[in-house]
Amino acid sequence: CNSWLSGFIEADGGFKIRFSEKHIDDKTHKTISKGRVEVRFVIEQRQFIDKPLNNSYKPIMLEINKFFGFTTDLRESKHNLDKNYWIVEVSSLSRLKVLIQYLSNYPLLSAKRNDFNDWLKVYELMVNKKHLSEDGKL
Repeated sequence: CNSWLSGFIEADGGFKIRFSEKHIDDKTHKTISKGRVEVRFVIEQRQFIDKPLNNSYKPIMLEINKFFGFTTDLRESKHNLDKNYWIVEVSSLSRLKVLIQYLSNYPLLSAKRNDFNDWLKVYELMVNKKHLSEDGKL
């Protein structure tokens, strides 16, 4: 293993945190939406290096998919009418641990490292179940 994935993450990776409040209907007292805290890592790459020659980024993205232990095919996304992308998206805490271990050996060097460090704090709250407390949510 080497640092090539760190470079790829610097360019096209994203560390996402999702927080939503629990909402209860005032009249029925039924839960409309559950509160949630979630960490997620996403890497997205356009499908073709050179569309006329049909050179694709799919083999590289499949390697990244395999790195996280996925055996399924890549997800696809469409931006505008003519921009198609491959996506690897990880939200499982155990699979995210693989990413954290990798980045401890091959750290990010750009400002994206700050995003990762903030994201890592939330990941650690979740692993330790502290995200469920009021202080943890804050």
